[in-house]
Amino acid sequence: MLVHAARMLLDNGVQWPPSVAYLVMEVEKRVKEAEAAASAPPTGRKGDNVVELLAQGLSTKKRV
Repeated sequence: MLVHAARMLLDNGVQWPPSVAYLVMEVEKRVKEAEAAASAPPTGRKGDNVVELLAQGLSTKKRV
């Protein structure tokens, strides 16, 4: 929902409120961390499913 709402605001030229901008930046940071962890050798730590789902949502929106 957050990704969809942020994308809708962006598509309509509406500036994100500071709280939305903060959350999007935090998600981006966690996506990068998850990608780096995925490329590293396994350590037995499970990935963060929420970050994975948000990353997929962001990737889909960027392609559209």
